Amino acid sequence: MLLYSCTILAPKKDLHEPLNCEFRVGRGFNPKKKHYGVDLITKEGCPVLSVEQGLVHFAGTLRGYGKTVIVKHSDFFSLYAHLSQIIVKKGQKVQRGEKLGSVGRTGNASTPHLHLELFKNGQIRYRLDPNIFWRFTK
Repeated sequence: MLLYSCTILAPKKDLHEPLNCEFRVGRGFNPKKKHYGVDLITKEGCPVLSVEQGLVHFAGTLRGYGKTVIVKHSDFFSLYAHLSQIIVKKGQKVQRGEKLGSVGRTGNASTPHLHLELFKNGQIRYRLDPNIFWRFTK
């Protein structure tokens, strides 16, 4: 199994790593196949962390995504899906690196992993490739 860590690529956006444990990269960002995030495969229960300070915009269950948290940051949103546990509530302020929940396999997930998406302007149609901000390296 290849284990990866995150290296920040965008110097203007010093984002925090989304997981606090070892992981490997599963499916990557591929809009042609309607996969708008990156899947970070790890053990169930691994802490999921906010990539930046912000306000919890959504904390609940979404079809396909299972237990999901969406955080509104100053100029983008981050989405964390397939969680086993959510420990934040809508409207709650969160700090950079604060725990939002734990990795799980809810929704359409067959293995424990974090599905991470980034998008701008509060609209899912303006999706950002997480690889712009991180390079997943061995």
